[in-house]
Amino acid sequence: MKNLLIVFIALCSHTVFAQDAQVEVTKENLSKKWVFKDVINPDKSEAALAEMRDMLGALSLHFKKDGTYIMELLGNRKGTWQLNQDNKTITTKQDGKSASSSWTVHSLTKNELVASRDEASQKIIFAAQQ
Repeated sequence: MKNLLIVFIALCSHTVFAQDAQVEVTKENLSKKWVFKDVINPDKSEAALAEMRDMLGALSLHFKKDGTYIMELLGNRKGTWQLNQDNKTITTKQDGKSASSSWTVHSLTKNELVASRDEASQKIIFAAQQ
């Protein structure tokens, strides 16, 4: 019975860790809808972070396989996106705008993306929408 319990715990642990394992940053792995989960900013107080969480609560990014994206935050912004050759930077260009933005990918798992926009120290945690 004890051995059966050890095997069960080992299998459960493997399943939990496998879901959160880092995956390669590729267009394929990024191509999904990501919804705001949390924000990390060591320069902000907890009160300021709570306010940011409220502001960013409706944020989502939907990177599509065809190279288009939709960013939802106070309305929809549509445009194109590409993963740069370094496989760490996503460049977005909103339709009708000449300037582009960049997102630095800090980590990526099957279910979570951690990224910062335009070299900001603030990191945004996104959850994959199922």
